[in-house]
Amino acid sequence: MTAPVIAIGAHRSIRDIPRTEWDACFAGDPESWSYYRAVEDSGLEAFSWVYLAAREQGRVVAVAPAFITDYRLDTTIQGRWKSALRPLLRRLERRLTLKLLCLGSPLADKCHLGFAPDLPVASRGEVAGRMLASLEAFAAGHGIGLLAAKDVAEADLDPGVFEAAGYARQAGLPNAVLALPEGGEDAYLGSLSHAARRDVRRKLRSQGLVRIELRRGVEALERVPEIVRLYEGQRSRSRVDFDQFENLTEAYFRNVLIEKGGAAVVFLYFYEERLVAFNFCYHTDRLFIDKFIGFAPLPARALDLYVVSWMTNVRYCIARRIPLLQTGQTGYAMKRRLGSQLKPNWTFFRHRNRFVNAILRLAGPLLAADRHDDDLARPSRGSAA
Repeated sequence: MTAPVIAIGAHRSIRDIPRTEWDACFAGDPESWSYYRAVEDSGLEAFSWVYLAAREQGRVVAVAPAFITDYRLDTTIQGRWKSALRPLLRRLERRLTLKLLCLGSPLADKCHLGFAPDLPVASRGEVAGRMLASLEAFAAGHGIGLLAAKDVAEADLDPGVFEAAGYARQAGLPNAVLALPEGGEDAYLGSLSHAARRDVRRKLRSQGLVRIELRRGVEALERVPEIVRLYEGQRSRSRVDFDQFENLTEAYFRNVLIEKGGAAVVFLYFYEERLVAFNFCYHTDRLFIDKFIGFAPLPARALDLYVVSWMTNVRYCIARRIPLLQTGQTGYAMKRRLGSQLKPNWTFFRHRNRFVNAILRLAGPLLAADRHDDDLARPSRGSAA
């Protein structure tokens, strides 16, 4: 089939693309037009935004968000490698920092490259190729050398489209997705291993000591300063550090709560009337995204709040017949133990300078994000669990 005549536009605000036409490309996805508008307005100084829209006779048939940032090539290096290389990396900081134009979002766990539902499947690869060409032209016009696509889901697009445009491919961090079985909480617990099921039931004994408060949308606005403090505390104790990709503002939380309204859910956990944990989530009737979590460490560990919060989310989804629960791109061992499957993502990259591109291709295996996550199984990293 011949691809339709397509015009590609690169916009600096998502407001330039009609909400209904954007959302039609991502049916059932909570990270919709309103989410991207919330992100755009969140004052994330390390990033600026680009939105690609493919139009046929003025009608949007494909869209993708993108961002520009100063990217340190060692961002994905974590753990013992980062500790060992820190003195060298510090000396090379300027040379390791490149201007990056990347498809996807720093605040989404997948690349939202989407197509209008009536665009023929046979045409989508051609349209995506034209969007990559437009991305290249935008980068050339703004003096940007490094191009990438972050967290392209394996099921979303034939990787040959990127490879035909000269991109190298490497495994990214997978998404952890729990498919909830029919039959309620007992059916879910029954799907776990005997050891995991027993562990969950034991840890749930502490839930009677905790008061759980659910707030939706603007109802949670007054708690945003406390949420940010817990988030920053959680981040400071984390084994991983993805630099500006984890920097959040109060405006981010406020904007998402306002834009998503009742689809934004915040669970607040109180112990002795002190807020000791939060879980920031949003959902549609198809997918629940557990986006950010933060704990005050001492009561959280003693009260097994991770498991308590996990089961709170499971019960919420079961009560509303939401079939899929997606959690973040860390802590895979526990998530797999609790029944999640790992859905592969891929990173694609190329540099417009052929010499630099050759070096990056050689360094790619060392810089691959999954290489530095101890929880990911080997040798089958990047495959579904």
